[in-house]
Amino acid sequence: MCAHCNASRDLDLCRDPNLTRPLKSERWLCGQCHAPYDKDQVELRLVEGLQRRSTRFQLQDLRCSKCKQVAKRQMGLHCPCSGLLSCDDTPQSFAEDLAVIAKVATFHDFEWLAEVAASLAH
Repeated sequence: MCAHCNASRDLDLCRDPNLTRPLKSERWLCGQCHAPYDKDQVELRLVEGLQRRSTRFQLQDLRCSKCKQVAKRQMGLHCPCSGLLSCDDTPQSFAEDLAVIAKVATFHDFEWLAEVAASLAH
């Protein structure tokens, strides 16, 4: 949301022409009134979203690959039906999401977001 004219719109950080211009001084301007967006507020929302994504990954349930039931036992590797327990959200998909966020953070000079993404990647 633009703090100057209150115009509300979604920002596509990877494809929006207003945000991906070659000159950094021409980026982050409202499409309606051309006032600059608050980049700190955008970065805060991205960090909060990344922290929620990390929490969702860490707290996910294990699911049986055979019967698709959520595991009720805490330390077992197999379901009572003999199916293998696995995560719905794989470590590879989480790592891919972190890589995308890190690239966005680098492109848009979001140092805090890059730091949080790097700390979660290790």
